[in-house]
Amino acid sequence: MLQASNISKHYGDALLLQSVSFTINAGDRAGLIGPNRCGRSTLLRILVGQEKPDAGSVSLDPPDLEIGYLEQGLSYSDADTLDDVVRSGRRALAKAEAEVARLAAALAANDNADGLEASDRLDAYGEALARMIRLVESLPAEHEVSAALASLDLGHLPLDTPVGHLSGGQKTRLGLARLLLRKYDLLLLDEPTNHLDIDALEWLESWLRDFTGAAIIVSHDRAFLDRTANWIYDLDEQTHTLTPYPGTYTGYLTTKQRELERH
Repeated sequence: MLQASNISKHYGDALLLQSVSFTINAGDRAGLIGPNRCGRSTLLRILVGQEKPDAGSVSLDPPDLEIGYLEQGLSYSDADTLDDVVRSGRRALAKAEAEVARLAAALAANDNADGLEASDRLDAYGEALARMIRLVESLPAEHEVSAALASLDLGHLPLDTPVGHLSGGQKTRLGLARLLLRKYDLLLLDEPTNHLDIDALEWLESWLRDFTGAAIIVSHDRAFLDRTANWIYDLDEQTHTLTPYPGTYTGYLTTKQRELERH
């Protein structure tokens, strides 16, 4: 699904990431660990395309893989409502429908104003149609919206509640609900357990265990990683490199202890 190849990143003279490489496949749930300020959030931003690496590359398979990103310090338009956020896929769908209609009209008129050959225009139409169909399939059902909001302690709020009226913790949980309801192929979650009570945490753990896509999870919650992750990505603050370990967090600790004893 995603391959990171030899990613390096500096901020000024400070090295954060050095030749970081890994591959994540469907069904992988990787816990990305390391001390604060070691580059975990920076790596997520590079993977999602918000930042560029100094060296290296990120490739997706398929190239139009849908990635959802939960970042710390989420910001929303205060004019948006809960309904606008949790059903944000409708906006993307409207744009996709407009693009399909535009390309269909160009095909029908045999309009070559865009400079494309007819075969290229047909390919573009097919790709746009496939994207629109994926978006339709990813839209959540009513019961899914209600269940997610209730599980994240937002179910008591009317859907027309302006986001600007929410607390910081409620905004974080709303962002998590939006991501999980969009049915992305790959999730990048930066401290998703912040502001979650026990019930919400258990619901998230269950959801992730059943998720058929892939996820990279930054978290300091060792118990959460033990119950959800099947890979641990160890980002070393000294070497700035990443080492993948298969298995749970507890299994990772055992392996690390053996490595230390050998050295």
